[in-house]
Amino acid sequence: MLSRLKHKAARYLAKVITKSDFTAKSVAFEDTRVSISTAHGDEMLESPPINLEDYIAISEQYIWISSCIRALAEAASTVPIKIYTGTEEEASIDSDHKMNLVLRAPYKDVPMSDLIEGTVIQMLAGNAYWEVIRKDSDEVIGFKLLRQDKMKIMGGSEGVRGYSYTPNLNPIMFEVDDIIHFKFYSPTNEWYGWSPIQPTISSVLLDLYAMGYNQAFFKNSGNIDTILETDKTLAPETRKRIINAFKTKYQGYKKAHGVMLLDAGLKHGTPSISPKDADFAKSQEACMKRILTSFNVPPIIIGIMTAATYANAEQQKRTFWENAVIPILTKITSTMSAKIFGLMEEHRFGISIKDIPAMQGDVNTESLVYTRYVREGVLTPNEARAHLGYKNIKGGDELHISPGAAKLLSSEPSDKKPDKEPDKEPDKEPDKEPDKEPDKEPSKSLKRKVKKIVKKTKTSKEK
Repeated sequence: MLSRLKHKAARYLAKVITKSDFTAKSVAFEDTRVSISTAHGDEMLESPPINLEDYIAISEQYIWISSCIRALAEAASTVPIKIYTGTEEEASIDSDHKMNLVLRAPYKDVPMSDLIEGTVIQMLAGNAYWEVIRKDSDEVIGFKLLRQDKMKIMGGSEGVRGYSYTPNLNPIMFEVDDIIHFKFYSPTNEWYGWSPIQPTISSVLLDLYAMGYNQAFFKNSGNIDTILETDKTLAPETRKRIINAFKTKYQGYKKAHGVMLLDAGLKHGTPSISPKDADFAKSQEACMKRILTSFNVPPIIIGIMTAATYANAEQQKRTFWENAVIPILTKITSTMSAKIFGLMEEHRFGISIKDIPAMQGDVNTESLVYTRYVREGVLTPNEARAHLGYKNIKGGDELHISPGAAKLLSSEPSDKKPDKEPDKEPDKEPDKEPDKEPDKEPSKSLKRKVKKIVKKTKTSKEK
């Protein structure tokens, strides 16, 4: 099995190197020579860089790739796909659309979760295909997952013209509208998708050699790497006899941890670990990290709990959904919408973050923010409900302003400019003092009081 995987890995490496060239190429890897030929005509295009058979073979045998694929596929299958109507800003769930019946069981008794799981598994190989099952060549009544290794794209200068599916000896031809092609964008191939396995090929090869090294150790070595020393000079026959006796009694994992008895002045020694062996263990860990990085899967998702705490565990789970699962589901739903509803249709397929437990922290925070917006009169209830994915309610188009917010709004200066600006006072000359106001004429009552005082003064003088 190991040699078979090496051969397949070499084939992957050769295809990655030569997939953009349209002439025959050969790549030698140790004793394995792989010949890659590609045809780029107007009818049948070349096969994808990694086909399903090779992809399954390596994912079944290589634990890190298998764990990443399983984690992504199982996580994606738990999120229900829904039908939305309206614009992106004011979208609402359309639970009455007839396509909801198809989303429950897209093909016979196959649930939608199984279809999504299988689709993600094949997409991680680069490509996945659905057959669109129609009634009377118009109404969509189901979807069927097809094997990507049996599918060929028929294309030419004007783009894809059809698909050729060969489940047995007789090919089946499909029109463009009858197939939904899911793929990751490839910068070097406009027809077939890119697989996250492709940049991990060198890491896979390195780890395969590491596994072969370990297998050889447990098959051929004893409990420890052993050095037998003696001060005496041994004859060739004696050396051979001692070595054979030692192997017979102590070599192999089944004979490990046995009792060792040495005679004839023999001494037992064990060499210390070499820097090369230490680097070997580190290289395996580095291979694992490169593969997880290629799939956007954090270590804790596949059970690696090194340096894991509650805080970073929750963050890793959210990162897994934000950077890996949600983008895959978004690609699937957007491709479905373009094929089924078209670009001019109001309806579209989508997912809701509220259906993802790991993202509930964001949903709760968002709900609190929109609740405050409604309370402070920034948004109407229906505007907030539209942002959160709920339907409008009766009477929800009016702003509800709290007393505190109303007082704040009333104290704010008006943005409306007056029709006519008031005349400005003329600038006063700095050197000239302003004229003083003239003294006002005294009132009549004051005059009468003054007269009485003057009269009293005269009378007193006369006396």
